[in-house]
Amino acid sequence: MLSIGIRVNTNIHCLKSRFGFNLESGEAYRIVKDVNNQKFLNLAGIHYHLGSNIPDPNYYHQASTITCQWISSLKEPSIKYLDFGGGFPVSTNSKYQNSFKFHTIHDYIQAIVKPIKKFKLNHLQLILEPGRYLVDESTIFISQALHTRYHKNKALITINASKNIMPLTQSCDQKILIIPWSGKVQPLNTKHQAIIYGHSCMESDWLAKKADLTNKVHPKNMVIFYTAGAYNITQSNQFSFPRPAIILLEKNKTRLIRKAENFHTLISKDYCNI
Repeated sequence: MLSIGIRVNTNIHCLKSRFGFNLESGEAYRIVKDVNNQKFLNLAGIHYHLGSNIPDPNYYHQASTITCQWISSLKEPSIKYLDFGGGFPVSTNSKYQNSFKFHTIHDYIQAIVKPIKKFKLNHLQLILEPGRYLVDESTIFISQALHTRYHKNKALITINASKNIMPLTQSCDQKILIIPWSGKVQPLNTKHQAIIYGHSCMESDWLAKKADLTNKVHPKNMVIFYTAGAYNITQSNQFSFPRPAIILLEKNKTRLIRKAENFHTLISKDYCNI
């Protein structure tokens, strides 16, 4: 017998998903019935995922309440686990900093667990998938300034990278730090905003439109992007530039996780002996 899980969804505020069988419409009930009518299938778990960077734990409480009430009504002893996915935001996500109070991971877990206890489903194994929460702030991207010019109190900076390496910078504001390569820091008379461009021929190749600067930026200055872990590495591509090395810093020691790519890397799979 094959044990399976099914994904469900429900109407929570504006968080609508195209994935999962809907609870309100009765669709999820029909799927459970279909599974039970199959001789070689066993319904072992229920999966629910609200989305990504959910700013309010109350959404999880609502979804958990509705889902747990539904599971309780099924009276299915074969259900062993409840997978509530992830979606917990990180504290440095500026998209929500000005609109919502930041909540701890404890707040989110409590919001999910309380309905589980209320409907006496303590026997279920709770599975969480907080990938973004674990890796987003753990990763930084280091590049180097190639050229800077100033226009109407705005710095136009070109770096030795491209948006293909950090594809999510255009949709997620990130903290950016400029570090001089050598010499003294030269403070600006007035605060500048900077546009940081990638080093390609595309007009759309920019990595930040409103980076705040307090120091002058010179060639070879390091340009550091924080909160670069989710999901820039997995969505990066090789357009215009090979991808850089990935280095792990652990207990003051470094370890190479992925070698830097080069031109040979890009073409190595393009030629086959026939």
